[in-house]
Amino acid sequence: MGKMRIDQTVNIEDLHRMAKRRLPKIAFDFIEGGLEDERGLETNTSAFHKHKLLPRYLVDVSTRDQSKTIFGQTFASPFGISPTGGTSLFRDGADLMLAEAARDANIPYIMSGASNASIEAAAKIAPKNHWYQLYAARDHAVNADLIKRTADAGLGALVLTVDTPVGSKRERNIRNGFANVRGGLFQALSLKPSILAEALSNILSAAAARRCLATGSLTRRRVRMPNRSTSTRAQCAPSMHRLGATWRLTASCSRAPSS
Repeated sequence: MGKMRIDQTVNIEDLHRMAKRRLPKIAFDFIEGGLEDERGLETNTSAFHKHKLLPRYLVDVSTRDQSKTIFGQTFASPFGISPTGGTSLFRDGADLMLAEAARDANIPYIMSGASNASIEAAAKIAPKNHWYQLYAARDHAVNADLIKRTADAGLGALVLTVDTPVGSKRERNIRNGFANVRGGLFQALSLKPSILAEALSNILSAAAARRCLATGSLTRRRVRMPNRSTSTRAQCAPSMHRLGATWRLTASCSRAPSS
């Protein structure tokens, strides 16, 4: 089976396989992994499997409504987008994309306390769908500031998270050296050679793309991005993903045809 494109996916498992193929292992394991032996992941999945859909036949289904009123606001469905931290590791601007998706689907979006975008930026995109996750800090002044910003931005709810009384042991992250991704230079040098090689190739490819832009030799074309309107992507980048703060552009620049 050849590589699947985003417009060929039919379910979540298809997207899961695409993400595993395209993302660096250190990023995919951060999303996919759980704590210690990861038995909690299996338990959570099994819990959903216990719920069955009960079909009702010979009834009028011309009009269907699964809306639900929560905290005085009516949403289109009784579920929403749960908080996911560090999303910019695998998609630049992902926090705001999630806010946009929640707005368009009219469901709640709980912004992670470890998000890369600001509370205010997401509130501008989804003012009626934006909630915020608060991890209580030891410094009460930090908590007070986050609560004030949430209120000033007009968010619909503040979600207090209490599931980490102690630091978690995410074994995949430990093996991959994930903590060093956000550290300084000396910490980064302790990453696995394969990860360092990938990061270096990202930097070199990005530099090549910048040279293309500077010399005017980078052609551009209009493409359709998932969940986005038509946008412009560099033609010299057949594959793009994000590792930390560096774009990977597989740069094979071609000079734009002269007019």
